[in-house]
Amino acid sequence: VGVPPVATMRTNTASGTHKLALAKSTALGAQLTITINPVPFPPPLPPERKLSSSLKVSVESDVTLALTVKNEGTTPFEFHFPTTQQYDFAVMDRTGRVLWRWGEGKSFPAMVSVKVLAPGESLTYTEHWTPTAHGELIAVGFLTSREERMMAKMPFTVP
Repeated sequence: VGVPPVATMRTNTASGTHKLALAKSTALGAQLTITINPVPFPPPLPPERKLSSSLKVSVESDVTLALTVKNEGTTPFEFHFPTTQQYDFAVMDRTGRVLWRWGEGKSFPAMVSVKVLAPGESLTYTEHWTPTAHGELIAVGFLTSREERMMAKMPFTVP
């Protein structure tokens, strides 16, 4: 039985018995039984729980990064953060090498915090980076919450 593509894995309804052939064993009379119980996938988010994220980058004497996360659903959404850090930014070169990370070297107390995003409400986090490189770069902004790994990427150029 072939492995289904990841994109359709949630809708795979394969069932039944499948035989597995093995080479002859040196221990005569041995029998191998493999039982595989499928791990249930968590149900998808209900349609009323929709989140989106976007990243804006502007380049002047420094680079301004603004990550926005919006609750486009009809119910409130809770983000749980394991520390006081709620977001992070990174700038990478085209090879993926990280040139800067906002949270690197900072200390964030291990104090659980919760942020509730009401329907239609959005959060925007903004930070600045003084360029240490020029050319085509990639900015990444993301939340550090436990349940939702909201992230956005944006290519940009530093002249």
